[in-house]
Amino acid sequence: MTDTRKLAALYKEAHNIMRNVDGLQPQEAFDELLKYLFFKQNHELEFSFEKSISPEMVRKMFAQYLGKANSWSSEIWREKKFYLSDECLTDIHNLLFQVNFSQIGYDVRSHALKQFLTPEIRRGLGIFLTPDEVVTSIVKFASPKSEDAILDPACGSGTFLIEHLKQSYSTNVCTVYGIDKSPRMLLLADLNIGHYPGVEFKKKLIDSLKENPFKKDFDFIFTNPPFGVSVDSRDYDFSEFLTCKDKYGYNLKKQSSEIVFIEKCFQYLKPGGTLAIVIPKSIATNGTLSHARHQLSSYGYIYGIMSLPPETFSSTGTQTTTVVLFAKKYINENEKNSEGKLALANIKNVGFDSTGRSKDGSQLDDFPNFMKIALDKGKDYEFVSIIDIPRKSDSFSMLENIFITKSRQIGRQLSELCEFIGTGKTPARSEYAEQGNFLIKVGNLSGTGINWEARDRNYINNEEIKKRLKSKKPLILQYGDILLTSSAHSPVYIAKKSDIFTGAPDFVESKNISFVGEIMLIRVDNKLISPFLLLAYLRSEEVVSQIQNMVRGQTAHLHASDLSQLIVPDEVFLENSKFKKVEKLLERQAELSREMNFLVSEQSRILN
Repeated sequence: MTDTRKLAALYKEAHNIMRNVDGLQPQEAFDELLKYLFFKQNHELEFSFEKSISPEMVRKMFAQYLGKANSWSSEIWREKKFYLSDECLTDIHNLLFQVNFSQIGYDVRSHALKQFLTPEIRRGLGIFLTPDEVVTSIVKFASPKSEDAILDPACGSGTFLIEHLKQSYSTNVCTVYGIDKSPRMLLLADLNIGHYPGVEFKKKLIDSLKENPFKKDFDFIFTNPPFGVSVDSRDYDFSEFLTCKDKYGYNLKKQSSEIVFIEKCFQYLKPGGTLAIVIPKSIATNGTLSHARHQLSSYGYIYGIMSLPPETFSSTGTQTTTVVLFAKKYINENEKNSEGKLALANIKNVGFDSTGRSKDGSQLDDFPNFMKIALDKGKDYEFVSIIDIPRKSDSFSMLENIFITKSRQIGRQLSELCEFIGTGKTPARSEYAEQGNFLIKVGNLSGTGINWEARDRNYINNEEIKKRLKSKKPLILQYGDILLTSSAHSPVYIAKKSDIFTGAPDFVESKNISFVGEIMLIRVDNKLISPFLLLAYLRSEEVVSQIQNMVRGQTAHLHASDLSQLIVPDEVFLENSKFKKVEKLLERQAELSREMNFLVSEQSRILN
C-alpha cells in the first residue's frame, strides 16, 4: 500500500529526473508532473486493468483527454502537450505508471503533493494553502456530518473538503462541492479528491462571486478566499450585494473581496447553515468597513472566532494576521433579536514559528473541545473567552470593539487632533543621489529617535526635492512631525517604531528632509495636542496593538483613513497621566539630542 512518505518520495524522484535530464526549474517541473498525473488519472478511468503503453502513446492520450468536450482542464495547457524530452518523459512514465492512484486515499494524495509544493513553487503559482493543523481544528469544531452538503467556493487544492471526508467517513457515497476560478487549482483539487471510490467531487470552474453553479443551498461552507483583492463594480453586479452599498443605498465603486465573499457564502447557505471562513483581521477591525459588516447581520450571526498569529501563513510568503469566523445563517427572522454568545479563541501557538520550525505547545489540538465547552457552559474556558451578544444581529457590528479595545472614557479621533495624516513618497530610481537631501527610510526609525546614519539610497536629488516642496501633500518635514512604519512584510512591524522630527543634525547638509512611502506622517495641530504627548500615547503597547489590528493586505499596509479613526481618550490629557510624564521625558530627550548633534558637529569642525 502506497503511503504519503512513499508517494512523496516518488514525486521527489520525478522532480530530480526533470531537473537533471531537462534542467527544469521547480515550478516548471511541478506543471509537468501535474500533466502526467492528469493523464494517469484519466487512463485509470478508461482502463480498469493495467495496460502497458509507450511514452509516445502517453503524449497522444494526454492531448485526447484534454480535448474532450467540456474539458475545463484544457484551459491550463492550451497547447495540449508535454514539454519534456523523450528521454525525460520515458523516465517519468517508467517511474509513475506502476502507481494505481485510484487505490490511494485522497488524504495521502493531498499530503504527498503538498510536500512537493515548496514555498517557492507555491508563490510562483499563486498557491496559498491553509495549514493542515488549522484546517483540522476548524472542521472538528464545526462538526459536519457525512450526509451534509459541503461547499468550498474557493476550494484551491481541496484541503477543507479532504479534511471533511477524513473526519466524516461513511460507507455511503459522500458528495462534496468545490468552486474555483483558477483551472490549475481546480485540477489540483480533482487530482486529490476526484475518481476515488465512495467520493463524488462536483466541481465548477467559475467565479463563485458571480453565480451559484450548483443551484442548491448548503449545510456547511468552509473556505479561505483570496486576500487583499478589490471587487470592482465594472466586473460584478453590485446590486446583488448589501455590502457593496453605502449607508444611503448607493452602489460603491469598489469593495474588499473578503467582505463580499462572506455575504456570498451566506447566500449559498441553507437557513441554519454554518460558515467557517478565513479572513484578514483587518476585515473585522477597519472602521471603513463598519457599514458593510453591519449589512452582514441581515443574513446571520457569528458564534465563534479563532484569532491566529502572524506566522500561521508564513509558508505562503505572508505574515498577515488572520481570523476564522464561524457564523450561522438565521433559521428565521425572529432569531435576529434573540440573545447569543460568541466564543473567542486567542491562539498564540500554532505548532510552528515564522520559519516553519516546530514549536511545542500548539493550542490547535485543544481548540475544538475548548470552544465547545466554553459555549456549552456559557463562560470562559482556558484560552477561550465568552462574549455576550445582546442580539444575534449585533455580532458583526461588535467585531471592531472585540479586537480593538477602546477606552471607555470619552475621547477624540486622531484626525480631529491633526493637520495631516498620510504616507510619504518613494522616489524613482533616477531621483536618488549620492548626497544632498536626506530621505528618511524605515531603517532610520528606531523607536528611540531618528537614526541619521546614511545608508543605501538615503539621499534624493535637487530636482526631486523641489517637486516635494511644491507638493500639496506634506512631503517635507517640520518640527514636531511624528513618523511611524506603515508598510512592511508583516503586521508585527507596523507602528512598532515611531519617532519625532525635531530638526536635522548639523552634519546633514540640506535641511529639507523628506520620507518614503512606507512611512506614515502624523502632523498634529499644536493648539490641540503636543506632538510629544501624542508620541507617548502612540508608543504604548496597547495602542501599537490597536494600530496593528488596522493593517490590511497580504503585504501589511496601514491606511491613513484607518489610522485617522484611532481614539485618543481624554485620560491622555490629564496632568497626572502616565502619558504626561512620558511627554516631559521625550521633550528632555529632544533637548539632549540637539546638544549631542551640536557636539558631534563641533568635533567634526575642529578636526576637519
